[in-house]
Amino acid sequence: MRQVIAREPAAVNARLSLAKSYCADGRHEEAIALATKALDLAQSLQRADFIPEARQVLSQLRAQAAKGN
Repeated sequence: MRQVIAREPAAVNARLSLAKSYCADGRHEEAIALATKALDLAQSLQRADFIPEARQVLSQLRAQAAKGN
């Protein structure tokens, strides 16, 4: 996913996937930062197809981080 993001800086879906992976590894702050960037990109690029998913993923990551999982 990091290579996809490096090649395509506006890759919203790749950021969301990588954020989920980071969270599963306990890297909550990095996961939230990636998901936040994905949401920002989706909004700035007017990608209505990704905005709801990005919001949901970000919310889930924040909840998991708060639990420490």
